[in-house]
Parts: sequence; C-alpha cells; structure tokens
Amino acid sequence: MAESGSHIRLTQQAAADVDAYVEYKRIVGDADRDLPGGIMTPDQYEHYKKTVVKDRIKNRLYVSWTNPDGMDCKLAGPETLCFCGHRYKQHLSDFKELPARPIPIRLPCQERGCHCSSYHYVPMVSSTQAPRCSC
Repeated sequence: MAESGSHIRLTQQAAADVDAYVEYKRIVGDADRDLPGGIMTPDQYEHYKKTVVKDRIKNRLYVSWTNPDGMDCKLAGPETLCFCGHRYKQHLSDFKELPARPIPIRLPCQERGCHCSSYHYVPMVSSTQAPRCSC
C-alpha cells in the first residue's frame, strides 16, 4: 500500500498517454458507455470532436443557483450533484439546436433507470442554513 504523499514515476510516453485519456474523458464523458469495449476508436473520437464539441461550444448551457434577489450565485460544474444522485455531466446538456421553449430547458438524467426529468442543483450546506452567496 502506498504511503500518503508518495509519488509514481511515469515515462514521458506514459504521462502523455494519461494526459490523452484525461482529455478524452473530459470531452467524451459517458457518451461512449454503450460502445463495444466502452471507448471510441480514433476515427469515432475525431468525428465526435468535430461535430458534438462544435455544437457544445455554440450551445453551451450554464446552470446556476439563483439567490432570492434573482442573482446567479453558484455555477454548477460537471461534478455538481443533482437531487437524483447523479452529477450534472450525467444529464443531457448537448444540443444540436437549443430548444426555443420551454424555458427553463429540461436536462433529463441520462443514467439507465433514473427517472429524473431535469437537473436540479443540490446546495451543499447544512440543513439549517441556505447556500452562502459569493456575489
């Protein structure tokens, strides 16, 4: 068992491979979960980057908790929890075209068996206090 604060040494190639995998997971997320082997081929990955990522940049959604005065205070990131128990990144957030209606846009959970109809931010606070506004 490794001691706390211990390090592993990687060759330059191994470090580059780890970096490539981390980039792949940030871009693809769980979109490859139903593929044979659970990972895209290099051609599928390049196609994904050229199509989905382009639309993602154009139609990026921002989710935030709004204080009682209507000011956006806490932005939800990919790892932010929903009341269904899954993370924001596990909800539908990639759109080729943003829906014109309804507002707010529903972001259903994409996890199998989850019946969450839309992402809802979970404020990470105690039961006696509201989220601390940082604005």
